Amino acid sequence: MSPAPDTAPPADHRWHAGERAVQSRLGASDVAARIARSIRPTLPPVAAAFLADQPMLVIGASDDEGSPWASLLVGPPGFIHPTSSTSVDVRALPAPGDPLHTTLAEAPAEVGTIAIEPASRRRMRLNGHSRPTLSTGDQPGLALTLREVFANCPKYISARTVATTSGGAAGPSRRSPALSDADVSLIRAADTFFITTSDAEGGVDSSHRGGRPGFVSVDDREISFADYAGNSMYITLGNLEVNPRAGLLFLDFASGDILQVTGSAWVDFGLVHPGAAGALRTVRFRVREVVRQPGATGLVWGPAEASRFSPDPAAIGGTIQP
Repeated sequence: MSPAPDTAPPADHRWHAGERAVQSRLGASDVAARIARSIRPTLPPVAAAFLADQPMLVIGASDDEGSPWASLLVGPPGFIHPTSSTSVDVRALPAPGDPLHTTLAEAPAEVGTIAIEPASRRRMRLNGHSRPTLSTGDQPGLALTLREVFANCPKYISARTVATTSGGAAGPSRRSPALSDADVSLIRAADTFFITTSDAEGGVDSSHRGGRPGFVSVDDREISFADYAGNSMYITLGNLEVNPRAGLLFLDFASGDILQVTGSAWVDFGLVHPGAAGALRTVRFRVREVVRQPGATGLVWGPAEASRFSPDPAAIGGTIQP
């Protein structure tokens, strides 16, 4: 008997060739096929309520030159406003001086976003298409048309709450081809960052990476980080399999600064990151350009409480050789 017209496609229909290659290499194909059923093009009511409570949204896209960047949108709770099961209105744009400010403000774009609530260790990814819009009160913003909506487990998220708002505008951005000493210090102390990647067709994804300080290393123009056991989707690693270009976003939770880095990344499947016990492999990133924006988040966060799942980097030492 022929299947009915509305029969769902195979469970792994969402995985592209790069994702399937990594899933197969790591023995996760069966698990990934099951997990694929949780990726939907629609926003469930519980997700809509979660988004409405958030003061920030990480967003990734490529600039006019094709370089990927991860950026941050901020606003009072409610600035992320679902308008239907497949669309979300975001009443904010990246700050002036951000590599994605003009890109997102002036033209449609493929985007990957992640809403994260560190206090509860909840996160949700929404990938799709953005177009610039004027929201209520002529406030510039974005209208997102959703393609993929899915939640992730809370592992490796450091819990913290917003202590205060800075109350001031972002300072002038600094753009350079290399990391400064202050940038290096921020990266080495990081327990959280975000990575934006895209597939061969231009679909964009932004993902959270977390661990205890020390799980990210930096040496000259190379950043490397431990890759821990996750949800077996391997979206980030699968994207890097077909497209090495990537963007990183580091937040200074104490000052509100953000650090954005664009470049190229690759997975060293044979190297266990020597700076972090529990790592299964290492992702290495070559820096091409850096942007630092003082006070760009407008938020100051309290101290972090490490996830019980995050291994202690002190359990093993060493450095990554470039």
